[in-house]
Amino acid sequence: QDLLLDRNEIKYLSAELFTGLQNLQILDLEKNNITGIHEDAFLPLNNLKDLNVGQNHFSVLPYQGLKTIIELKAHNNPALKEFPKAESFPHIRVVRPSYAYHCCLFMPSTYEHFVPEYADFGDLSEDVYFPGEIDLSQFGNQTMPSVIW
Repeated sequence: QDLLLDRNEIKYLSAELFTGLQNLQILDLEKNNITGIHEDAFLPLNNLKDLNVGQNHFSVLPYQGLKTIIELKAHNNPALKEFPKAESFPHIRVVRPSYAYHCCLFMPSTYEHFVPEYADFGDLSEDVYFPGEIDLSQFGNQTMPSVIW
């Protein structure tokens, strides 16, 4: 169910590469110098939950076949300027994109606009603090309701 191919100097993901791996749930392709991914490369992966394509060099991340993804790591891909739309990942819970602006489509108000049946985010909110504006001594305190990045 897990396939760990990190640090293997893989350059390209072909359409046939993952054929027959329909039970695969975790795929790690980090640090491979991947420069291209065929648009159908992930189609056979019907049960994939966790994909790590971080620290590569591709400019397009195909989303076909990634409907079951829960965690997507595509960090440190400088060529990946445009990220697939949020509605391409209806079950996503964790996204680690290449650029901060990629997160915008995954913010609750934006995402619910595209996928109305998506889970209720309740009182989820976002605040931006600059150095010196927040007392981090309370970080980790059980009464602190937020996560700080």
